[in-house]
Formats: sequence, C-alpha cells, structure tokens
Amino acid sequence: FKIWGIYLDGKPAKPQLPPSVLVTTLQATQPLPKPEIKKGSAILSGQIFGNIPSEPKYQLLTTQVANIITGEEEEYWIPIGKDEKVSIEIPVLTPTITYLDSHYYSGRIYLIPGETTELYVDANKMCMNQSRYHCKSEKTNSMEHAYIKGSLNLSATGLNKLDVIYQMINRRKMLNDVYNMNPEDYKTYLLQNMSNYLQSIKEDKSMSVNIQEIMYTDIKLYILLQLLSYQDNMKGAYSIKHNLNRDEMENSGYSRQEPDKSYYSFLKDFDLNNPYYLYLQYYPYVISNIMDIRRLNTR
Repeated sequence: FKIWGIYLDGKPAKPQLPPSVLVTTLQATQPLPKPEIKKGSAILSGQIFGNIPSEPKYQLLTTQVANIITGEEEEYWIPIGKDEKVSIEIPVLTPTITYLDSHYYSGRIYLIPGETTELYVDANKMCMNQSRYHCKSEKTNSMEHAYIKGSLNLSATGLNKLDVIYQMINRRKMLNDVYNMNPEDYKTYLLQNMSNYLQSIKEDKSMSVNIQEIMYTDIKLYILLQLLSYQDNMKGAYSIKHNLNRDEMENSGYSRQEPDKSYYSFLKDFDLNNPYYLYLQYYPYVISNIMDIRRLNTR
C-alpha cells in the first residue's frame, strides 16, 4: 500500500543511495585548481533515489549556462528518465557555475570542461525535511538531501552557502547609505564594507577552504562592480530616497557627473588578471564595464 508513491510497508526505499555517494568532507582534499579557458563539454549526470511521488516523477531539471567570453546565456531543459537518471552534455569554456532548478534540487553546481559532475538526490530525506509535521529541531540543512561528486570537492551544502553573500550585502541599505555621496566618500564606504565582508567569511569555520576562496573572489568582484557603477547607484539612491518609480526617475532630470580619472585608482588593487575570477559567471560583465568607462579610454 502506498500514498503519493511512498510505501507504508516499512520496507526501505528503492533504489537506495550507494554508500560511496554518502562520503562527504568539510574540507576539500585538494586546493581549488587554477581555472583556464579551454573549449570542451561538461557532463552532468546523476540519479534520484528513494520513494518518489508519481506525479512529479518525470519532471525536468532546468538551468541557464553562461558563456564566460560573451556573457550570453543558453537555457537547458534536462529530462529525468523513467529510471530517475539524469545525463546531459553541455559545452563550457571554463569551470562554470550554474543554478539547477527542479522539484528535487534547486541549487548551484559547477560544470567543468572535459569532466563529469554527478548529482544524487535522496527524495526521502528531501520530503522529510520539507514536511510541516517534521519537528523543527530534527530538520537538517536544506541541501543535505543532495550529494555532488566532482573534482572541485564542493558539496551541495557548501555551494548553498554562496547565498550568504546576498544575505550579507543588503543592496537597499547600501543605496540608502550612499545617497548624495561624492565619489571619494562612496569609494571609501564600499572598500570598508568589502573589508568587513571578507573578515566575516574568514571567521566562518562552517565552510570549506574552497568555498571560502570562491566567496572571497565573489565579494571582491561584486564590490568592484559597485565601484564601477557610481552614477547608476547614485540614481538608485535618489529614487529610493524620493520614492520614485522608474518612469518618475527618468523624468526627474537627475544626473551625476562621471568621477574623474583619479577615482579609478582602486583598479590596481583588484588584480583584474586573477584567473580565479573565471569561477564567477559575471566576470565578463565587469570587464565590459571597465572598457566602457570613457575617462579610462581617453588621454
């Protein structure tokens, strides 16, 4: 007898997760490899285990994969077969982070050129964790039902910690804080905040060294993007301060002059040739922004 595909006879779920999938470590066994751009394809494979409700059984995994050079994104619809297995080959040029979305797993995963990344999901643990009848004290981390195997040694739980960055950085508060700041004060504000964010990550012992390194790089690239966006952020701060919608903002006539060339002295501190920026899909967008700054491209 079963309800929603879950058997009530006390027998264990079939198929069961193989023991090798359950081997996870907090610290990566190898340092994060230096990424490089090379043409190739990544293979994403995996399987859903446990008693699976029949209705969502054959849903799709969806994802968008960005081209690190052009910044263009391509969407993929990945079928989950009748044997609950997943397999797809996706062209990538460098270790590429992407977000998978489905009934079973919604989270990040890295795809590596010429390598296979495996994703295994324990549907029973997922359902138990999501159940409103499950004691709050017994609930596990939202990603502990998913297991990722790949050369980067990044667990699903670890990759989920990348969201901490967006919890840490309150963009609306930032825009309120910088309202009407001159360029130098704005730069000082952002660089001080970056220092605070990096210190918080350093003190967090719950994440692996490799996740910390990616978060460090992500924070620095995010702050760099904000430093390059002085005029746009001043407009955003103005619209929030005066509670203006987009049309009202466009008709307000508000503008701020582009900072002078000396403002961009911070660029030398961000090592724009750092290969680890390739782990972040918006790196090309940052470089494009730099190339578009008129004051840096005129003598």
